[in-house]
Amino acid sequence: MEKYKELHKEWNMILTRLWDAYGKEVNPKQFRVYKQRLEDVPLGILEHVVDETISRHKYFTVPPLGKVIDVLKELHPDYKNEPAFGYSTPFRDAFEKNRPKHSVEEMKKSWGLLAKNIDV
Repeated sequence: MEKYKELHKEWNMILTRLWDAYGKEVNPKQFRVYKQRLEDVPLGILEHVVDETISRHKYFTVPPLGKVIDVLKELHPDYKNEPAFGYSTPFRDAFEKNRPKHSVEEMKKSWGLLAKNIDV
């Protein structure tokens, strides 16, 4: 359970980058709306989408939720069936060097087994 809490905290911290990048205080109401809409996006994919949204956003404001969703749809239109860990920073370099040769279902199964073995 502790690992789940750590991953949840990291997911929240990645989402707050949308405010941090522009020196803005996190608005709790706004954050709650973003979180509710994006809660099904896996950690690694969220990180990829947030970083890309920040780099594309041209104004000194928090990117609107619609812009974040547009980037999500563009980069990861089928994100629920993607191997999410491949986009997380700690794994990105290793993932690119050792791109898996198996299906998404096999990937999900292997990560699920790993998660069970480390008590996530």
